[in-house]
Amino acid sequence: MRTIVLSVLLALLTAAAVYPIFWTWYAPIPPAVLVAGLSFYLLTRWRAGLVQREMQALVPLMQSRQVDKAEALIDEVRRKHGPWVLLVKQQLGVQKAMIRYAQGKFDEAEPLLREGQWNNWQAHVALAAIHHRRGEPDKAWPHFEKAAKASSKEALVYVVWAVVATRNKDRDRALKAVNQGLAKIPGSKVLSDLQSRIANKKKIDVRQLPQTWYHFFPEDLAKQMLVRGRKGGPQALPEGVVPKVQQPFPVPGGKRGKRQR
Repeated sequence: MRTIVLSVLLALLTAAAVYPIFWTWYAPIPPAVLVAGLSFYLLTRWRAGLVQREMQALVPLMQSRQVDKAEALIDEVRRKHGPWVLLVKQQLGVQKAMIRYAQGKFDEAEPLLREGQWNNWQAHVALAAIHHRRGEPDKAWPHFEKAAKASSKEALVYVVWAVVATRNKDRDRALKAVNQGLAKIPGSKVLSDLQSRIANKKKIDVRQLPQTWYHFFPEDLAKQMLVRGRKGGPQALPEGVVPKVQQPFPVPGGKRGKRQR
């Protein structure tokens, strides 16, 4: 990774400049370490800022459903900045995967999701949903657990986890997921309402879930559109399913985005 290499080179130059002053092997270590850390921080933050600015063009492309142009933009940003910013290639890969995922192209999305799954709750939830569709619930649960660790205060993690468990007729697991979410987000209305429905064995209507539910189950929205007599297959980004630009990109010291409560 080029940022690390450049930071190390700057640290070595610093050490080479300091050594002739003191003529001891340990004197250059503190300034070299300081320069390496500061260089890495500043270079990464600068590059990540460039990524965020360039990715702003993705929003209107997705809103107008220009899928090919959106993917081309992601590929270009990955090519330019992937070698420089730690994990940005994987993060952008997940963004591209979620566009394909929203089209129902789950098999095409899966490799990119797996590549970028480290500490990425969206990738883990999407992978869990893919396993659920394949009738592999035992492979889905570990991904939900990792998603909760990656973003413990993201309510949607527990919502999807609980609903998937309910669809697999595992009410105990569903309640456990909701209760885990409420322990992290005590004031979450969506989790409280879901807990009540599951505990009272009431049917879960996805129309009462957050709109972001459809990011992980776009086929549910497509079915509703068909019931209303409107066309909208999984290959055309169903209306209402517009994958959001993932935030935050890995910017040291950056603030995390708002979460669904």
